[in-house]
Amino acid sequence: MKFAPSSCACSSLTARGCSLTSTSLTACRSISGATSTAREPNAAHVARCPVTARILETAPRCRVAGRAPTAFFSILDANTKIPAHTGVTNTRCTVHLPLIIPPGCGFRVGATTREWVPGKAWVFDDTIEHEAWNDSDTPRAILIFDVWNPLLTAAERDMIQAANEVYVRYYAEPEGQPA
Repeated sequence: MKFAPSSCACSSLTARGCSLTSTSLTACRSISGATSTAREPNAAHVARCPVTARILETAPRCRVAGRAPTAFFSILDANTKIPAHTGVTNTRCTVHLPLIIPPGCGFRVGATTREWVPGKAWVFDDTIEHEAWNDSDTPRAILIFDVWNPLLTAAERDMIQAANEVYVRYYAEPEGQPA
C-alpha cells in the first residue's frame, strides 16, 4: 500500500483539477482560487467547474484573506492510505462530498469509521484525528471544502477572520524575497 503525505488540509491530499479524467496532477489548487494570496477566484478553475463554483458560493465558507476559502477535488489513488493526522483549528469544519467511490474506500474520524456514499456529504471537525484509505484498484474522488464552525457567532467569525488576516500580513515575505 502507498502512503500519501501526512500533514493536514490541502497539503495532505493529492488533487487533480476539475476534470476527473485528467492525468496531470497538480498540488491542491482551489476551485475558487488557491493561486493568489488574496484567494481571489481563479478564472481558469472556475471555467472548468462553473456549476461547482456557483454551488460552493452558497455555502457558509470561511473567508480569510490569504488563507480561505479553499475547495478542491481530492483524488486518492488506488491502494493508497492517508495516515492518521489532525488539523490546526476547530474554527472551521471540513466537508467531504463523495463523488467517485469504488468499493474498499473508507474514512475514520476519532472512533467513527465510515464508508463514503456518493452524493452524501459528511461534515467533521478535522482537529480530531482522521485518516482515509482506498483499498481498491481505482482512484477515489471527493470534493473537500471548509465551512465556518456553526457554533461560532458572526462576531466570533469576524474576530477570527481579522486576527488571521493580521497574522498573514505580519508574517508575509517582503516583496521580491523568496518565501
